[in-house]
Amino acid sequence: VMAVWPEFDWEAANAAFYADYAARCTLDEFEPTQGLELAARCVVETSTATFYRTVHDYTDEPVLKRITGHIKSDEVRHYSHFWKFFEQYREREGVGRTRTLRAIVKRVIEVANDDGLIAFAHRYPDRPFERRHYDAFLVEIKGIMRRHFPVEMGLKMLLKPLDLPATLQRLVLPPLRRGVTWAL
Repeated sequence: VMAVWPEFDWEAANAAFYADYAARCTLDEFEPTQGLELAARCVVETSTATFYRTVHDYTDEPVLKRITGHIKSDEVRHYSHFWKFFEQYREREGVGRTRTLRAIVKRVIEVANDDGLIAFAHRYPDRPFERRHYDAFLVEIKGIMRRHFPVEMGLKMLLKPLDLPATLQRLVLPPLRRGVTWAL
């Protein structure tokens, strides 16, 4: 960032982002069981993996493409790590699909409402944040998302902790795909 955008005060923006984000990451925000928190972590990794995949597919800048490809792969590995432990805790804690679905939906809403907003709010650390600027940014970015967001990848990652029978997953994927595509 500092090499290609030298006028951007990375240190100030990162420090402000970290302070704001860290204040929101409290134990009160965790799910009530370790297994459910691991399912929620899968959502976070799905979000980051699909974000970096979107940027990777969008850009034609070779260095950014290479970096985002590596980060996306790292995020998928993180997901796999959380998934592996989720499976163990799901059995141990007797966590069912309904509770897992609630944890997934809750974290999807949190990710959608918090992460991007916090990052955007600190894009210009010397200016006060105005929500209308973020809303305008979201409208602009939706065109890119519509063309490059890996809907199938994201849905499969989100559905995996639910351990749905293959037949049911095949039934729910098309309407979910249409819903996500419509929302984008």
